[in-house]
Amino acid sequence: MLKEKLRKLAIAILKHSKIIFPIIIIAAVALTVSFALDASESREIEEVVSSSEEVEVESSHEEVINTEPPIVSLEKNETGEIYTLVATYYNAYALGDVDTIKSISNYMSETDEIKIKEMSEYIETYPLLEIYTKPGPIEGSCLAYVYFQMTVKDFTDVISGMETFYVCTKEDGTYYLNEGDVSEEELEYIREVNLQDDVVELYNRVNVECSETFLNNADLFYFIQEIVSDVQKSTGEALAAQVAATEEGSEGEVTDTPDGTEGAPSEGGESAPAQTSEPQVVYAKTTTTVNLRGSDSEQATKVSKVTKGTKVQVLEQRPNGWSKVIADGQEGFIKSEYLNIAETVDASQFIGKVTATTNVKVRSEATTDSDAIGVLVGGDSADLIALEGEWCKIAYDDQVGYVKAEYVSQ
Repeated sequence: MLKEKLRKLAIAILKHSKIIFPIIIIAAVALTVSFALDASESREIEEVVSSSEEVEVESSHEEVINTEPPIVSLEKNETGEIYTLVATYYNAYALGDVDTIKSISNYMSETDEIKIKEMSEYIETYPLLEIYTKPGPIEGSCLAYVYFQMTVKDFTDVISGMETFYVCTKEDGTYYLNEGDVSEEELEYIREVNLQDDVVELYNRVNVECSETFLNNADLFYFIQEIVSDVQKSTGEALAAQVAATEEGSEGEVTDTPDGTEGAPSEGGESAPAQTSEPQVVYAKTTTTVNLRGSDSEQATKVSKVTKGTKVQVLEQRPNGWSKVIADGQEGFIKSEYLNIAETVDASQFIGKVTATTNVKVRSEATTDSDAIGVLVGGDSADLIALEGEWCKIAYDDQVGYVKAEYVSQ
């Protein structure tokens, strides 16, 4: 039964493997996790890239692309900048440190962030990394083929895996993981290199080692299946919560006064001034790198590029699917679908204050599975909006956040 499952996995891997970096390939555990979790992610990437008018996908490099890969042997890297870059990635991945990975990569989707944090709960160590390189399609770039061994919690057996990275060079000469700025010509080059004999031989080596591990330890194989299921579920729940938060943030827009009393004449015959309230400031974060345009049209002039995760002030949400915003001090328009609206803080809701008794994460939802939007340092205070069971709903950085009640005092 187990052998048949492994055989089916191998067939699925060969049919569905893709070249979006980084991707864990060939190793059954790594491939099982990657294949199961990347299905929806690949659709997300395709949807974003297809809307090229709004998402900035223009290549940041203008170097000449080599369309014919040279036939050179894999070169093992045991020291140097590339080894440090890759080792930093794996150390951060095991810790769930998305900020470090963002600092060495040019793209990370929301799905990636959630998945990395969830996987770090299961990954123990990467006791072995072997890094092999081949020349990349542009000058100063390379393809890094990483053979790794990893352990997961509650098991001592090591699991072999393999991952491919496209490493490029910045203007200052430092390396970074290019995971988003890849042209079709570069992808075709990489596909051809992946079919070279020594690369295929490395793939096969990982396949054999991983298959043997699972055949000798069926409990480990089934545990991996549980990891896949758990991470899929928690990732889906987190994404659904973000969608719900966005929809909630778009409700409550100002409408016409239903009873027609606004501006009605007073007893003295003069128009009474309309009663107004302080307008609430609405904020959002960009869900990907997008263009800020001069008006609400895909044909409008680009004012600037706003990177993923940037906090913007939302001035207006228009029925045509565009939002007027202030981003990095500039006013312009962004498609609303690329904004995650934060729940608005209303000072009239404050019922007191809480003080952190230790450093505690502030989360976007009242669950440890939700994203951390910041940290309340021990001794710092925040306005309290509500008590919700084990959680305190607070005002944090002009948005609503949640902290565990056990780590704060009133």
